[in-house]
Amino acid sequence: LELNVRAFLSATGKVNKGIRDTIREQPDRFFAYNNGLALTARHVEVRTAEQGQAEIVRIVGLQVVNGGQTTASLHRAWKLDGAAAQVRKVHVQGKLTVITTPEEDSDQFTEIVRSISKFANSQNAVKDDDLEANQPWHVAFEKLSRSVWTPDAQSQWYYERSRGSYATAKMRAATTRARKLEFERRWPRAQLITKTDLAKCWNAWTQRPEVVSLGGQKNFRQFMASLDDQVRRPRIDEEEFKRTVGRVILFREVTRVLNELKDRIPAYRANVAAYLVAYLSFRMTGNLDFLRIWEKQSIPVQVKDLVREWAGPVY
Repeated sequence: LELNVRAFLSATGKVNKGIRDTIREQPDRFFAYNNGLALTARHVEVRTAEQGQAEIVRIVGLQVVNGGQTTASLHRAWKLDGAAAQVRKVHVQGKLTVITTPEEDSDQFTEIVRSISKFANSQNAVKDDDLEANQPWHVAFEKLSRSVWTPDAQSQWYYERSRGSYATAKMRAATTRARKLEFERRWPRAQLITKTDLAKCWNAWTQRPEVVSLGGQKNFRQFMASLDDQVRRPRIDEEEFKRTVGRVILFREVTRVLNELKDRIPAYRANVAAYLVAYLSFRMTGNLDFLRIWEKQSIPVQVKDLVREWAGPVY
């Protein structure tokens, strides 16, 4: 493990705890859940077995350059956690690269190993909201977003259930300039709603601005928890969809007003917006005609005036 970029990060971290729990509870699924190892070697000796398959006899200079946490977790389970029986059921896939640089050229060897480690560890992060994309509630909300038109029947709100789907759909549709303009007319970027956007607007109206202020992913987890059994058995119809988009319109309009007041509110405008929306909900006992907001695609002037009045004290 000398050429691995990290030492063991303990068994209490989220990822390593997950590896440990899989070893203990579902060792037969380890192969399916784990990304495996990226290994390098100076030399590999291979022989042909009786059935004609190739067998590795000897590996010289073996290094685990990606998968050190997996290796260390298995070692810990075997040596310290008394889970040797479970470890025997574990299978781990590996990619072994033999680096055939001259023995004396250690710099070139190190550079290749470093590059393998760098690129094997490079990937787009999978966030909490990505993992929830296929939950029935999000699927139902997405279907409604593709069928419900705005009151002027000119455009729709695009719910991005899977991260990046808006850009992908636009790229696929925009085979000509005319089709690109048609896509942008039907689903303008200003009417794009991501899962974290929706969670922020939802939790602000339910008077949880301190949760919104924790950031996108932590707030999203709380949002999913608040949906409770609706996550898997959604009870959302067209009217509820319009009300929910009304919350998004409210939050964005409040943010727009705050941006106009940047001389008075120089910082923390995202937090101020969350607390203002929550305070509006509190003062109005949660009663605001979101269907009217949907019809107008904007919030009433009186509400904007209140936002301007309360912005300073809330800040």
